[in-house]
Amino acid sequence: VVSPLCANFRAPNPGQRQDGQMQRIALTDYPDAVCNDGTPASMYVRRATNPDHAGRWIVYLKGGSQCLYWGDCKERWCDETSLMTSLGHGPSQHRDGMLNPNLQGNAFAGWNHVYVPYCTSDLHSGTGDSSLMVDPDGEGPSYTAHFRGHHVLNAVMDVLEAGAVSDDGTETLPPIAEADLVLFSGSSAGAGGVVIDDIDGSPL
Repeated sequence: VVSPLCANFRAPNPGQRQDGQMQRIALTDYPDAVCNDGTPASMYVRRATNPDHAGRWIVYLKGGSQCLYWGDCKERWCDETSLMTSLGHGPSQHRDGMLNPNLQGNAFAGWNHVYVPYCTSDLHSGTGDSSLMVDPDGEGPSYTAHFRGHHVLNAVMDVLEAGAVSDDGTETLPPIAEADLVLFSGSSAGAGGVVIDDIDGSPL
């Protein structure tokens, strides 16, 4: 997907590192784990802040609908670019709700936190090759899009199984196989990914 699809295109701003927030792991070692535009997908992690919950994990998949065809994917790129690229995946992120360690009443506050941004427009479940998107009316520009959400999740699990280390080295998580409890969750398209995906062929 390229910027000439849109007038006044502006790439997402990655921002600066924020201490105390979730820290990024760019999935650059996994060539199939890419966003719609071919940029490497990312994940964000934070080690458990409560020693009593060191064996508990929440893996959260971001939502954001989907696109299937030339027109709706073009519109998505122009209006919701951040859902199709990792260009805005800065070195750290703050997430609210279940992934907010300071939210009063949050039962998951002290757990190990893993956040998977959504940039594949396929309910986190695509396994296809690159797709050439062509205007059926023959008027607009053609473009290539990648729908590889399942490969992204497999890469995420591979990183977690090995023991995740953030890009800046400030967050180091134990191998997820040592967990006492893992909650695999998501919203909207992320919830679809929870239902659809079999990580590495094993039912969740």
